[in-house]
Amino acid sequence: FAVYQINYKGGVANRLISDSAQEGISQAKLSEMSGVHRVTIARFETGKISPKLKTLERLAAALGVPVGKIID
Repeated sequence: FAVYQINYKGGVANRLISDSAQEGISQAKLSEMSGVHRVTIARFETGKISPKLKTLERLAAALGVPVGKIID
């Protein structure tokens, strides 16, 4: 079982901000919906860290979009 780190910093940040804003979802609300800590979401949005695939799946599910929509 391998864990892959995905390096989509800029793309994920831009898409998360865009998708969240379009839906009127704050970082706190997205955190609550996805189970991903709010600080972690903030770090994705600022490009400080890259999400793992499982985290991308959780965020995409919370936003009701396919994973491909939040990555470039």
